[in-house]
Amino acid sequence: MTVPLTDKEVWLVIHGMGLGATFLLAYAGGLAGLWSFRPEWVTVAGIQERTRRLSARTWVMAIVAWLTVISGTYSSTPGFGPGTLSRMSS
Repeated sequence: MTVPLTDKEVWLVIHGMGLGATFLLAYAGGLAGLWSFRPEWVTVAGIQERTRRLSARTWVMAIVAWLTVISGTYSSTPGFGPGTLSRMSS
C-alpha cells in the first residue's frame, strides 16, 4: 500500500531530510577541515589543498542554508507563501 504525498509534504521532505542532512554533513566536514589545520599535520601544499576544500565546503553550506530557509518558508510555515500580502491587506 502506497500513500501519496502532497506537494507540501514533498517540499517538507526536501527541506528536512534532503537539505538538512546536506547542511549537517557540510558543517561536520567544515569542522573536520578546521581540525586538519593542526601544525603537526600541515605542509605548504597541504595548506593550499585544505584551504580550497574548506572554501568549497563553506560555499556549499551557505547555498544549502539559504535553500533550506527558502524552502522552509513556503513549506513548513503556513502563514507565508504566495498571496500572503494580498490576504493581509484585505
